[in-house]
Amino acid sequence: MSENILEIRHLGKSFGTHEVLRDIDFTVKKGDVISIIGASGSGKSTLLRCVNLLETPSSGQILYHGTDVAGRGVNAPEYRSHVGMVFQSFNLFNNMTVLENCMVGQIKVLKKDKETARKRAMEYLGHPHILTQTVRHGRRIGHTIGIPTVNLVPPPHVLVPGDGVYIARVCLMDGSSYAAVTNVGTRPTVNNGSDLTVESWMLDFDGDLYGQSIRVEFYKRLRDEIRFDSLDALKAEIQRNADDARAYFASKA
Repeated sequence: MSENILEIRHLGKSFGTHEVLRDIDFTVKKGDVISIIGASGSGKSTLLRCVNLLETPSSGQILYHGTDVAGRGVNAPEYRSHVGMVFQSFNLFNNMTVLENCMVGQIKVLKKDKETARKRAMEYLGHPHILTQTVRHGRRIGHTIGIPTVNLVPPPHVLVPGDGVYIARVCLMDGSSYAAVTNVGTRPTVNNGSDLTVESWMLDFDGDLYGQSIRVEFYKRLRDEIRFDSLDALKAEIQRNADDARAYFASKA
């Protein structure tokens, strides 16, 4: 008997009141080639998207080597590393990054906010949002409160995470990396005007990175960007955010 690689059992999918798939059953054994034939709009693509967990089935099971992967808590990127999908139209928008391509439909069509779209895109891709830029000179206010930052000014066409404070990691050209607290926004406490900046306080780093290219990886949003009454209050909050960042990466070690 050939091994069952994939078993689809009573699979159903509805979008609102519109039922697309109903009670679909088939089995893929080792060495099998399965063809799915149907008219345009009959649900072929929706079925494949369900199998690859790009859509969540409304009912039924998707058994991969006997394990139901359609339930909650499944590591979708790990599953997709074994079960791939070649799209009928595979071209990306060449003026966007891959992450931006994964976000644009959610933002424009599904009307999701940027942070929700970013999180879902990270699930699709299996890695965090990444921003690579050259470090620019800032106003050096961070140095005056003991929290020196590296400052990036992303070009207008580059999609950055929504305004707020993030747990991040900054990767340098020599291969080293540092946990960081990263602020995206206009820095209202220091009256930065309307200029968008991305500034990261690299924890346990001491050095000069001006003019160097760095990569910032965004892992978790901590809070909105807000205006503090004083630099001391801002410093205290950033220190708390730094504790969160250290705890986050310690939990992943």
